[in-house]
Amino acid sequence: CSETSEAMSPLDDSQHEQSPAPTGQQKEPQELLCPITHVMFRDPVMVPEAGRTYERTAILNFWRKSGRQIDPMSNRALKHCEVFTNWDKRGEVQLFLDQHPDYIPEGWDDRALPTAEVSEKVRPASNPASQAQASSPRIWGLLRCLTRILISLVGIVLMCEAVVLLWAHRQLIPA
Repeated sequence: CSETSEAMSPLDDSQHEQSPAPTGQQKEPQELLCPITHVMFRDPVMVPEAGRTYERTAILNFWRKSGRQIDPMSNRALKHCEVFTNWDKRGEVQLFLDQHPDYIPEGWDDRALPTAEVSEKVRPASNPASQAQASSPRIWGLLRCLTRILISLVGIVLMCEAVVLLWAHRQLIPA
């Protein structure tokens, strides 16, 4: 394996470096693009249960329009539709913008990222279906508990009937 790599002619670094694209045609890194919108993150949020990052408005609109609590990439049902600002991804976006001072990402009106206060105020709208789903585990837990109590009571009643039958049987058959 090492012989093959030595036999190949070494490439000088200038062949690896790409000349910067014109300002209007900068290539945005794939890891900085929202998987829903395919536009560079402006307000990236993490969906902890899915382990993915989406643009805040994109994921909230997806959940609202679809009416389903799922991860759009895996189609896996989510128990909670919570989002948290992904500060690391915001930092990566800011670094990219700092490295390309004249570049305005595709789909953006300007280069400004929303302030922390603004992005934290945008929360998922509460909808009755998600509230019902959130209380659903409590209802099922209560039903399981009541079922266990009922089964225990039925068992006690059956044991009492068995004792009465044994007593009655002894009374009818003299020893």
